[in-house]
Amino acid sequence: MDTQITSRIFCPLKFCQKSAGFIIFALLAHQVSAQLPDYSSIVERITPSVVTIAVIKQELSTVKQPAPGESDNHFYPTFQLENNSISPVLLPASYLSSGSGIVLSQNGLILTNAHVLEEAGKVFVITSDGNEFEAKIVGLDEFSDLAIVKVDAENLFPAKFAANSRQVKAGQTVLGFGSPFALRNSVTIGIVSHVERSLPGLVSQGEYVSYIQTDLNVNPGNSGGPIVNTFGEVIGINSRIMSTTGGSIGLSFGIPIEVINHVSKQLILNGYVTRGWVGVSVDNIDPYQIQELLLPSPYGALISSITDESPAQLAGLRINDVVVTIDNHPISNRAEFIYHVGLLEEGSSVHVSVIRNGRYFATTLSPEQIRIQ
Repeated sequence: MDTQITSRIFCPLKFCQKSAGFIIFALLAHQVSAQLPDYSSIVERITPSVVTIAVIKQELSTVKQPAPGESDNHFYPTFQLENNSISPVLLPASYLSSGSGIVLSQNGLILTNAHVLEEAGKVFVITSDGNEFEAKIVGLDEFSDLAIVKVDAENLFPAKFAANSRQVKAGQTVLGFGSPFALRNSVTIGIVSHVERSLPGLVSQGEYVSYIQTDLNVNPGNSGGPIVNTFGEVIGINSRIMSTTGGSIGLSFGIPIEVINHVSKQLILNGYVTRGWVGVSVDNIDPYQIQELLLPSPYGALISSITDESPAQLAGLRINDVVVTIDNHPISNRAEFIYHVGLLEEGSSVHVSVIRNGRYFATTLSPEQIRIQ
């Protein structure tokens, strides 16, 4: 019996080695592919909720995109010109740019980036199945780079949004959707690189958004497209990239769900946004101030001025107090303070802890609302 089996598998050594190699490679490839996750079901579920935003602009404008080789000292919005230009250029009186958006409601409310709608003359929404609608702008907020548009449509497919970003952690897998270079229904995969990333180079927007940083392959046209976790929930939308060329180098920044929830509901109801106000100005901690303020570290937001009769003064806060937490959120610097205060709702009770003369002091304040023009 053994002799018969051997004779059946007998073959020249060179041929057998190649055959064995192919078999082993095929087995390994099958094993690896069986271990890799398949996100096609999430893609199928989310894609109908993602739209392309096409904007006809009516005025002369310089598009501030970086030229190839230009310094990467700035963060650039990821919208896309029809001619795929990424260099600064003065454009004619009417031209087309595009971005992405995410469906909020069946009856046509859609979320996108405010910078996608800059100088818009007409706005069009193209759904994943190719239907095109003219849209009107419901509200726009430059400070969060968020906007709402409305189309006259029914039975759209709203996406599922996460309740908050508390479960978002560096290293988690995320999917990015949108229309890079106007290529509709595109998806990319990556990981969360950092949470609550401040971008100080953005003077206005950077103070009211603490970004989700990812290594998603985000390119012009992805602006306003959703960032989705492995449960199929939207945790943010793409807004900015850091780049030397205008294209992706693996540094992209998304607006988190807390900001989306806070801003979008106000834009829908009022067309504008108000933010939490407690009546203080704050600064970062300089290293030389650590000893002077009796601090354990250079982290926190130093109160430099207080408005009379403000929520902060009424709660007992003082100049030179160093704010270290707001409702259990650690505060490391001025940007984080502004971000978390901006999300506060009027009438809520907010717990704040500070370091004063080397000791911890806790208090509760009731924020007011302010509209920032």
